[in-house]
Amino acid sequence: MRINDDPELKEAILGLPPKEKDKMLLRVISKDAILINQLHYRLLEDETDLHDRQQEVRAKIERPLELIDAQIVRRKYAAQNLLSDLKSASGIVNEHVRITNDKTGEIDLRLYILEQSITRYGKQFMAIADYFNERLLTYQAMRLRTILEKYHSIHEDLQFDFKERLNEVLHFAFHSAIKADAVALKLPREV
Repeated sequence: MRINDDPELKEAILGLPPKEKDKMLLRVISKDAILINQLHYRLLEDETDLHDRQQEVRAKIERPLELIDAQIVRRKYAAQNLLSDLKSASGIVNEHVRITNDKTGEIDLRLYILEQSITRYGKQFMAIADYFNERLLTYQAMRLRTILEKYHSIHEDLQFDFKERLNEVLHFAFHSAIKADAVALKLPREV
């Protein structure tokens, strides 16, 4: 049940003495880790902390990529695994954005994941071998579309910082098996 569904309860809560309300509020907040991080970010941090957070997220993303590297060396890795691990890395960025609402950081971090996947695992994107590889290619094209949407929503001065990197990823996409999905999604060949 939501508080707005019960106006009487809402009024009763608002009528509580401030000390009691504060105690209840802190108890509720302590049960939501994302909310705690959001409040910490909004109330106690500044722009330099945002840069530090971005670096921490990049380091967190690097860990799954290093695990992928190790598994590929042992030849116990497939498109299905790569897809799953790339989604995990994307989840790390999702959490960062939920906490900070950092639009340029989101573009940078998502682009970083795409760049690393292309650089490290480019062979996975060269042929459509099976169902999971097809899903991997579609996923990468969809991620690229998401980045392009976010890219077009920021100021053109900020776009300049991402243009070259984005064009390199687009070039790769159109010269790999991702091309069919990129064409189907009407992605541009460059920005």
